[in-house]
Amino acid sequence: MKAQNKSFGYTSAIKKRDPILNGEEVDILKLKISNLKKIKDDQSMQINQLSSLKTNDDKQLLLQNAQLQAKCQELDKQLSYYKENLSTEGDKIQSRNLNQLTMCSEIKSKNIELQALCSTQKNQLSILTEEVNNLRIELENQRQTTIESTKRQISAELQVEKLLHSTRNELFTLRMEAQAQRLEIDKQRDESMKNSKAMEHELNLLSSRLTFTNLFPYQHIEQLNNHVDNNNEDDDKIQYRIQLLRDYYMMHINEFKNKVTSIIDRLNLEVNQMRTFKIYANSLVENINPKESQQKSLILNDPNIYKISKHLDLNNAARNQIRHYVEESRKKKRALCLRIVLMKRKINFLECEIEKLRKENNNLRSNVSTSEYELICTAYKDLYRRHQEYERIILDSDNQKFLIQSYQHTY
Repeated sequence: MKAQNKSFGYTSAIKKRDPILNGEEVDILKLKISNLKKIKDDQSMQINQLSSLKTNDDKQLLLQNAQLQAKCQELDKQLSYYKENLSTEGDKIQSRNLNQLTMCSEIKSKNIELQALCSTQKNQLSILTEEVNNLRIELENQRQTTIESTKRQISAELQVEKLLHSTRNELFTLRMEAQAQRLEIDKQRDESMKNSKAMEHELNLLSSRLTFTNLFPYQHIEQLNNHVDNNNEDDDKIQYRIQLLRDYYMMHINEFKNKVTSIIDRLNLEVNQMRTFKIYANSLVENINPKESQQKSLILNDPNIYKISKHLDLNNAARNQIRHYVEESRKKKRALCLRIVLMKRKINFLECEIEKLRKENNNLRSNVSTSEYELICTAYKDLYRRHQEYERIILDSDNQKFLIQSYQHTY
């Protein structure tokens, strides 16, 4: 409309200004007027379209406004309902939050206790593993000692067998020497008996002569008295010879007696030695490892036998010590196995409790909303920060050792 008014005003102004115009200018003006009419028609069409669109938009806006008003009314009702129930639900939420905070603190304390128990149990397990390793080392040492003792025992048995062989050889040689000495003694006896018989025969002859002289008849005494002076010298010589023979005979008899006594003593000693060697050989043949009572009875003057008896005593003592040590190690091993089983049971029980606490924690997280959980987390962080500050204040003081000792005694 405004464009039309402008075009009419423009044409009227031109007519007023130039009442007399040429034909070309009139054609140009007509073309311009036709163009302006087309523009006017296009603009009117656009205005009609825009008006139709505007009416549709207005209808949609009215519908949306009505919906929004209905929603606002519902929200007003909900707000009034929430305002009415806000006081009661707020108290409930606060009580829930307090309960959840207490539960969280208890769970944290339980987690701390469980961590402490886990650390102590880990330390105990490390100690038990060290003890088990030490026991294994001790058992290996015991095995080595038992092997060495068996080797020593075998070597001792071999030495005993060698000693048996040597003693048997010595006994055989002693028997041969005793037989040779007996033969020599028998020869000496025979010779001494022959000499004694000869001496006795000579003494008998001399004694017969003396008796003959003493028993000579009295009637021949006078005859012999004449020959007394001649025979006195012969009698003195005979008596002197008889005395020499008696002295020689007594000397030989004493020597023979001394030899016989020495030979008898030697034979008795050899017989005793033979008996002792026989007893020792029989005992060694019956039992290579004799008992203590037999060992004590076999301790003789021979240094080799004494050394063997000492070695056997030491071997028996070492065996008894090894048996006692093996029994003690078995007892310790059983006790350690029981402790390990109990510790494993405790660990399994604690793991079950930890899983239960984790499930409870997850259930609490699932039941609690995100906003409440964030509030609890912020409150927990604040409490943890304050706790660290208090720990710094306390632990930086001189009461640090006392607190640590009291904590260790409590746990």
